[in-house]
Amino acid sequence: MRVNERMKKVFSILLCLCMVLQYVPTTAFAVDAAESGLCEHHPVHTESCHYAEAVEGQPCTHVHDELCGYIEAVEGVSCTCVAAEDGTLTHAEDCGYVEAVAGVPCTHAHDELCGYAAAVEAHECHYECAECADSNVIANQSADWCGNPLCSQEDAFHVTSCTQYVAPENPKCYCVDKCAEPNIWCDVCGFDYTQCGGTDRSAGYGTGWEIVQDTSSKNYLKVTGPLSALPEGVEYSYIKVHEGGNLDLGEADVTCDVFNYFGTISSGRFRNVHNNSTISGGIFEYDVVNDGTISGGTFTGHVSNNGTITDVTFWYATVSNSEHGAISNAKFESNAKLAEGSTPPQSVIHSVNGEDVALTYNAALPEALKALDPGAAAWYQDLTQVTDGTVPLNYTTYVGEYAVNTAATTNGTVSVPATAKYGQTVTVTATAFEGYVLDTLTVQQGETEVTVTDNKFTMPAANVTVTATFKVVEATPTTYTVTIAESIENGTVTADPTSAEADATITLTVTPAEGYEIDTVSYNDGADHTIAPVEGLYSFTMPAGDVTVTATFKIPVCTCTDKCAEGSPNSECAVCSTDLTSCIGGSVAKVGDTYYTDFATAVANWTDNTTLTLLADVTDLAEQIELSGNGLVLDLN
Repeated sequence: MRVNERMKKVFSILLCLCMVLQYVPTTAFAVDAAESGLCEHHPVHTESCHYAEAVEGQPCTHVHDELCGYIEAVEGVSCTCVAAEDGTLTHAEDCGYVEAVAGVPCTHAHDELCGYAAAVEAHECHYECAECADSNVIANQSADWCGNPLCSQEDAFHVTSCTQYVAPENPKCYCVDKCAEPNIWCDVCGFDYTQCGGTDRSAGYGTGWEIVQDTSSKNYLKVTGPLSALPEGVEYSYIKVHEGGNLDLGEADVTCDVFNYFGTISSGRFRNVHNNSTISGGIFEYDVVNDGTISGGTFTGHVSNNGTITDVTFWYATVSNSEHGAISNAKFESNAKLAEGSTPPQSVIHSVNGEDVALTYNAALPEALKALDPGAAAWYQDLTQVTDGTVPLNYTTYVGEYAVNTAATTNGTVSVPATAKYGQTVTVTATAFEGYVLDTLTVQQGETEVTVTDNKFTMPAANVTVTATFKVVEATPTTYTVTIAESIENGTVTADPTSAEADATITLTVTPAEGYEIDTVSYNDGADHTIAPVEGLYSFTMPAGDVTVTATFKIPVCTCTDKCAEGSPNSECAVCSTDLTSCIGGSVAKVGDTYYTDFATAVANWTDNTTLTLLADVTDLAEQIELSGNGLVLDLN
């Protein structure tokens, strides 16, 4: 009643204002101000006044094409055709089979070509001009009027800043938005704006939700748009999802009750939910009452269904399905069950050879499954076989058993089990005859090759054929070893290669130490064989046996015929080319390690216990040498 009185007073002031302004020259401007909130002090709308004209949206004219990638989903239709012995299934023209096609959403983004334009909601101007209010003082003032132009003259209505304002017994806040400063028009916020009950839009909130107080003075979260996270800093007892609202909360945990009236629940973890609209996903842990449509999600508590439920998983759940409820394509796992007296589901989901298939609950086993070898296919719940012959409620696995055939082969044998269940690991034993070895091993499922690893494969949901080929064992060539003798001194020898077949060429690298030269190179295979260099390189042909290679090295000896002249070394002499002083060219004899070009001088220096070595022809030896028998030795070189 208080609000109606105030609104009556406000409109009275506006009416008086219009009557006065008709005598002002700017009549057209005054009319515009009354309609749009403009005046001479606020001639143009600004962002702060929140004014916006309504704009009608334009629909998108895009037509699906190859660029947008859109593919319309097609729901598959099964048939009752019987599979052949090899597991293949050929559909007849009149069997009604339709292959399912997974839809692909359109990726088109609105642009200038499609003409799309979003609709814009109209907003009134919130500008309040105090100067215009001061100029609207009207004659015939009420006797109780305080003179404040913001106060009403009729019935002496006063704003909270007026000295004659009288507060009501139970003041209430009627602000739409959260006040950031005192609002003199509000009985609450005029004194303490921190107690404002308006919506806080400072953090972007308010576009998809608001806090509302119900008739029992409880605050609840009213969701009217997409909400991907629960708002923070506000308190509420429960959640109501209205038209346009969507709870898409990911893994967020919602601990309060949720009432989905006209919106959508897409994801989140929930306790108690009452659904009158749409649920497409989420985890629901406690009580769910469904009077709408549920097309996805996992339910672990109690579900009371009066609407439609499809493509869901019941996990340890108890499901009460009324006569008006419909449940299809539902998984009942981990002892999930129907409550006593419930209407049975239309279909339940089971794994048939590794693929989820919707089957009619409690109906006889489908003919397509019975067509498999008698007794070879069965329901399995964990490791226990179910033999009642009908589709069970609790989630089980239907496993088909198929034939493992072998193709004819030669030069060996192939051993496999006669049958194997889908998903079972099958080991192939391929044994080659003497002189042969396994060459190839393949497994075919019709035209499809099955992967074989370490002679094992995983059984598909069809018969297979195992094929093995064997080839002749090729003789392994005999190789022999080349060993380098450890007794080699003053140089090194290496062989390449160090092992080879008979008749292979072995190349040796012979390297003398500093101050030495190669003397001899040979190998022994039971007999010694000297290796002569060919253009300075040493090699030999590998015999049919192991060999040992050895070499000797010596100090170079001067090979000069004449004594090298000082400053003119003999480059062809291994000694003189580097050390001219060691030249022995022209020597006729040597005593010990000393060389002499004059024989008489050599004899003169031939002392006891030394050896005189003749290096050239010497005449008249009897005259020049007097043998005294005192230990002198003559070496007729």
